[in-house]
Amino acid sequence: KRNIKAFINLNNSLDKIRFSADKLEKFNIENALNVLQASYNLLEKAIDPIVKFTSCEKGCSACCYRDIDITDIEAEYIRRYIVDSCSEDVVRYLDNKVRENLKKDSCCVFLSDDDECIIYKVRPIKCRTHFVFSHPKDCKKGETNEPLIYSGAIINVAQKVVEKISALSYGNGREASIKSLKQWFLKGFE
Repeated sequence: KRNIKAFINLNNSLDKIRFSADKLEKFNIENALNVLQASYNLLEKAIDPIVKFTSCEKGCSACCYRDIDITDIEAEYIRRYIVDSCSEDVVRYLDNKVRENLKKDSCCVFLSDDDECIIYKVRPIKCRTHFVFSHPKDCKKGETNEPLIYSGAIINVAQKVVEKISALSYGNGREASIKSLKQWFLKGFE
């Protein structure tokens, strides 16, 4: 019952953000980043009951070997986090890792050598909404079993909200600019 209420609250909140975004002609980048963070916060509250039942845990990084697409506003959010929160050594390390990891089978450029997400606090919507309920061994690269992955309407709504925020802040208001996470940072983080 609590889970259903959380989903309804998230859906209503995301609908409010989506509908108010529909009325706006354009966001400035600062407003867009604030709305993005507010959307992430709403999503976190709603999915909290689900996360408790996943097999995902810190250090489990099988999903980090999949290339994901992100929007330009998510890339800017990550870029600002890296510039504002990371040491120059970490920024140099990430710059080098981006250039080295352009091949298809490489891990996410933000996966540390300890299999932890360097940008966990600002990770993109696709990372925030990827949950596995099957045994962790099903996720390991080369396994024949497909992991049982959660997907639902609430995740689709959350993705659409992020795309709308992106479209209103950078685009023509109709389409978000979306490309591979790696591609956004080819020119560095500055």
